[in-house]
Amino acid sequence: MLNLSFSRFFLVLILISCLSSSNVFSLSLYQESKINIDRSGSLKLNYWESTSKIKDSEFFDSTPFTEDKIREIFSSENNVIDKITISKNNPDTTFVNVFITFKDILKINTAPGFSKTNLTWYVTADSITFLCKFEKNNDYAKFNPAIFKFELPAKEILRSSGKKENNSFSVKVDSEYFQTGTTIFAVFKKSDNDNSSIPSNENESVVIENENSESNKKCGLFSIELPILILFGLFYNKRNYRKNR
Repeated sequence: MLNLSFSRFFLVLILISCLSSSNVFSLSLYQESKINIDRSGSLKLNYWESTSKIKDSEFFDSTPFTEDKIREIFSSENNVIDKITISKNNPDTTFVNVFITFKDILKINTAPGFSKTNLTWYVTADSITFLCKFEKNNDYAKFNPAIFKFELPAKEILRSSGKKENNSFSVKVDSEYFQTGTTIFAVFKKSDNDNSSIPSNENESVVIENENSESNKKCGLFSIELPILILFGLFYNKRNYRKNR
């Protein structure tokens, strides 16, 4: 589970609730993931919607609002649900919080709720390139916007989408970009003593569609940037090797 204090978490929810009720801010999805060097980790998924919009429908395809459907949509052999909370923090907003432990971040899409998320973990001697590609998803397109935060097993993040902070980066994705699909990324330097626990890479490449779309420009990654990212990691590795000779 993520190291986020209980009081701080509820302060964020209260602030969002107040802003939502005043129609100043329309945030519907927040996902925070912690990834270990062996690609295991934990994920906290928070999403909310107007109660009046979901009362006529028991659940949305990718974002259920009942506990049995939440377990059905987010569980798999790879993903274990640790905790679910469903609450109404104001008269017309229903909040869902799902805490998940996963064995391998690359296999998180074995659960139906993540089936349109494809991930790549490209390993070189001293750096890792992490790619998270969201395919077209009409359910996620209902969120305005969505925020994704990733805590990585990084000594230093060399380059990433969105905002970097220590060994984490976060990206805001507006709803329109889920209608065509989008990709976010990070290239990071591995910790000094973690080489032995890194698994062999299973996804060495990814095809980025819509290379000229505003979605990929928004998140800082389009087709031409993938080989550049890989070359960047190789260049960093070669420079570091020469320095240590």
